[in-house]
Amino acid sequence: MQKRILVVSRHFWPEHTRLYDLCEKLVSCGFRVDVLCGQPSGEDGEFMKGYNSFKVRRETHKKLNIYRTIDVKRGSFSHIRMFLDYIVFPLMSFRVTKKLEENEYDAVLIYQQSPVMMCGPGLAVAKKRNIPVYIYAAELWPESVFLDLDVQSSLFRKFLYRLSMHYYWEASKVIVTSTEMRRYFAEHLGMTDRELPIVTDFPDEDYEQISIDDTLLEKTAGCFTLLIPGDFREQLSVETIIKTAEMIRGSNANNIRFVVLGTGRKIEQLRKRVRQQMLDDHFYFEGKISSGGIGNYLYVTDIITAFVKPEKISEYTMPHEIINYLAAGKPVVISLSGMVREMIRGAGCGYTTEPEDAAGMYSSIMKIYRMSETERRQMGQKALECQQIHFSRDMAAQKIAWILAGEEIESTEPDTSSIHRIDFM
Repeated sequence: MQKRILVVSRHFWPEHTRLYDLCEKLVSCGFRVDVLCGQPSGEDGEFMKGYNSFKVRRETHKKLNIYRTIDVKRGSFSHIRMFLDYIVFPLMSFRVTKKLEENEYDAVLIYQQSPVMMCGPGLAVAKKRNIPVYIYAAELWPESVFLDLDVQSSLFRKFLYRLSMHYYWEASKVIVTSTEMRRYFAEHLGMTDRELPIVTDFPDEDYEQISIDDTLLEKTAGCFTLLIPGDFREQLSVETIIKTAEMIRGSNANNIRFVVLGTGRKIEQLRKRVRQQMLDDHFYFEGKISSGGIGNYLYVTDIITAFVKPEKISEYTMPHEIINYLAAGKPVVISLSGMVREMIRGAGCGYTTEPEDAAGMYSSIMKIYRMSETERRQMGQKALECQQIHFSRDMAAQKIAWILAGEEIESTEPDTSSIHRIDFM
């Protein structure tokens, strides 16, 4: 008999989201899938064409039944907008779940990003139907929210911690993305390995599709290109980028260029500092790029870089952005410790430094700069192999399908001293 599941997520198609790929694969595995989600927004925070706060309630797309809630625009991503975004979806979803509770679901899968409160409606349906509910912790709360908001109040931090732990504790199982994240829940909630199956994350398809843009190719001709995708937003370490660029300017590598993608407060701050330090000749600011446009930049990229501030969360999770960079098949230079450092070292696909270590970033970049084209290509191939072996979309979907079917999945302790000996399965 075909199993019917409810998937809960704030974001879904036609937004660019990995969950859509996962749901499609679950359908191909024989599941009937309903999705409870919000209104789709573009990168500018505005609703996509044809959608608004109230208009669309029910859609069907490629055998996926989609139920949308009343929603608000994210707009400029201000703290007020972020707060509204955090509370409106969970609250408005309860109105929809009253109808969904009538459906004969076999399980609920919550694809938990921010905020953790989005778990509430899914947990309510599961409780009403007396069925298992699985939280796929794509983001670790409350640690992830502390990266976006400067929460100084110890009382409020304690409140967010207890709220987060409450939702996780209510789940039948919490699907985690790493052994380190499993240890976090084991320590904080006393959950067992059986209750914490490991399913590693997987990349966005955009990073797997390299394409050619003649205008961009001409613009970067003769340049050694360092790509800054701009994914990390508030975690972007502007001063580390500036100091690294100054060291490059002082060397004989006059053809090195930073290509910066994206918009936002940190990008504008970086643009201002580049002007102040008269580094304009070393930077191309490309602004916001359309969905699927990253492939044009990957074609002309020699190294993908990530200049990130210190963050505790990297001890528990592999940032999704890093998985994307591996999928691009390019050498990487990243200022992050924890899991990322062990992964990059073991794979031999680039270099890592401590956060905000400009001298280390400069040294790492120059090592790759001085390599032959063949050596760089081999390093990029190792990055791609690392992603394909350990962060596979098909493997993640298969494991989720097994969990939803009530089966147990094997998971062993990874040895991060060598990526070729790591077993994330």
